[in-house]
Amino acid sequence: DGTDQLEFRNRVNLRNTLDTRYPDGPFTFTINAVHDGQKIITIPLTGDTYPPTPRVTNLPSLQFINANGYIVVYWEAFVGGTAADFIQLHIENSDGDVVFETRDFGEAGALDGTATYTIIEPGTLKAGTTYDARLRFDKTTAYGITTYVGVPGWSTHHAQTRFAIVTSSAVAPTIKSYTLAKARRFDQQSTNTPIPDLDDEYVFSAAVKFSSPTGEISVTLFPPIGDTIALGILPGESSFGAKAKTQAELDTAYPNGNYTFSVELQDGTRAFAMGIDGDAYPPVPRLTNFDPTEEVRADRNLVFEWEPWVGGVANDFVQFHIEEIDGTKVFETKDFGEKGGLTGRATWVVIPAHTLKPGRQYKGRLQFTRVVTIDTGSNPGALGTGQYYSRTKFVINTGPNDLIGFRIVKGREYRQTAPDTVVADGEYSFSAVISAASTSSLQTVSLEIPGHAAVPLPVQPDGQTYSLAGTYASQQALDAAYPNGTYRLTVRGANDGWHTLSADIVGDAYPNAPVINDYGATAQIFTFFDLGLSWSPFEGGRARDFIFLDILDPSGALAYVTSDYRQLGSMDGLNTDVVIPAEVLWFNTAYTGRLMFERVAVVQDPGYPEAEGRAGYFTRTRWTMLTLGDGNPTSFARWSKASDGTLEFNFPSVTGGTYVIEGSRDLVNWLPVTTINASGEQSLFRVQPGLSHFFYRAALTR
Repeated sequence: DGTDQLEFRNRVNLRNTLDTRYPDGPFTFTINAVHDGQKIITIPLTGDTYPPTPRVTNLPSLQFINANGYIVVYWEAFVGGTAADFIQLHIENSDGDVVFETRDFGEAGALDGTATYTIIEPGTLKAGTTYDARLRFDKTTAYGITTYVGVPGWSTHHAQTRFAIVTSSAVAPTIKSYTLAKARRFDQQSTNTPIPDLDDEYVFSAAVKFSSPTGEISVTLFPPIGDTIALGILPGESSFGAKAKTQAELDTAYPNGNYTFSVELQDGTRAFAMGIDGDAYPPVPRLTNFDPTEEVRADRNLVFEWEPWVGGVANDFVQFHIEEIDGTKVFETKDFGEKGGLTGRATWVVIPAHTLKPGRQYKGRLQFTRVVTIDTGSNPGALGTGQYYSRTKFVINTGPNDLIGFRIVKGREYRQTAPDTVVADGEYSFSAVISAASTSSLQTVSLEIPGHAAVPLPVQPDGQTYSLAGTYASQQALDAAYPNGTYRLTVRGANDGWHTLSADIVGDAYPNAPVINDYGATAQIFTFFDLGLSWSPFEGGRARDFIFLDILDPSGALAYVTSDYRQLGSMDGLNTDVVIPAEVLWFNTAYTGRLMFERVAVVQDPGYPEAEGRAGYFTRTRWTMLTLGDGNPTSFARWSKASDGTLEFNFPSVTGGTYVIEGSRDLVNWLPVTTINASGEQSLFRVQPGLSHFFYRAALTR
């Protein structure tokens, strides 16, 4: 039957014929599997324990039902039905195509033998159509793992009733659903019992949802006693919520009983009641296999298990939800009324691998809901519910990948010496840098260079960075050592295992050399003001390319750096300026600014998500930046004459700055005498005896 199922079926008219052909006893499957070989499985089927006849209790209303609204199918309780038994509703069109079916046995959200209804969502069926429906009860004889390890077996006696569902031509009802709910909320901070959620312990809520965005409407709620409540209006929804510290406070403000909704629509006012009573709060949801204080792996299927809902039945509802810190939903099991929603029997859920991202924090919640009232008569097609629920929130921290990222690039260096003058700096470079999550994350790191064998990458002193680099006097020398082609990075992670990622470096696509527009202004920087820096555009730059600025102090340490690739605040290939905040640079200091244009080919292995790498070519320009101070501009502060006739001149200097000492006989024509590299904020110039007499001055250069 189909491509993934083998089936034998035999129907007869008499019970006696059925029992003669297929008597009680064990039935044996002999399976010849492609990889597992021959397997022989024996399953018992005994007792003639046929379930009672399924009987739909609201059949008359299903003969003219609005397909554009919610449809609820009710049936008589399965007498003797338990959580081990199974109920399924199946609906076909006239061509025999399945248009709706509750979950199969063993699937999440399947109906067990305690269910008494199911809900069909709006739009599942077509208007003005007759459908063939089947309601089936299965009484389980045996279920469990068989001699074919990992493969469950199931045997049942079942009873099935056929009936028709006929939809009308009615349009979607204006009111889609309405809900009254009382809740208690908890916070699970460890493996221990959850504690009350501070300032969110008890909640009362009311909501009305509409089938389309609403115009000018108002919704008022009349409680059993007390003042009326005006619901807030949002597109497509009207809602109200209130909190209390204790259940007594909540019940005083919002007592149990009948509440009346009054909805003023453009075609008139509608009033309908909804009851909420019984204080049927479910038990506190508690995760049993999860510790919020520990990290989980995002690259694997995550199974979250919780304590069984004592007293929970198939008509109850469980929902598991995960969202980003900003509230963006990333995972959620089905809502109440949706096909496949978890019943009160559920005790676990699987979050597929890579649903969560490594190295992040998420907010989760597990909710048990008991629906005490269902109303489908006040507003045909609308679903009204009265609920009590208990909800537990928790945080999920995902550990980072063993490999965080990598960069493999070729580059060339330039130097800017004047406002419009950029010259080659005579240097070409290759760089491969791999970043690990921790010092123990990566066990093996190697790089295969085109035309060469793989070479191991040495780890750097931080224990988390592996790198390989080389500097060459020409592009020809660079290409000889690291030719264009496909580079293959192979890593073995402590958790992630072996991975090989490929990066293509081809085409010699070096960007144009960056040119600083504000070159002159960077010679006299007032450090107490923000410094705006702009540059000529990255020719052909794209959003996926990268622009990076760093500023080095005289010792070579970073004084300022923009954000790394694709991090918050980073610059792409379209940026043309940046602002360096005030007081980042010291006064009276010489800095080296470096601006890099990088043309990027993003590399990401589908089998290793979030371990993002990049490969490509970069061009970088450096120039000298000078901050104002005593040494910029400078002048001789004092002079003295030694006993041997040597003259000494002292002048304030910029740390790391270069000064040219010039001499003149007439204060008109000046000649360079010597050059001094300042190592501090004071510098000294000596004139030996017997030299020609000059006027002297010191000038800061770059």
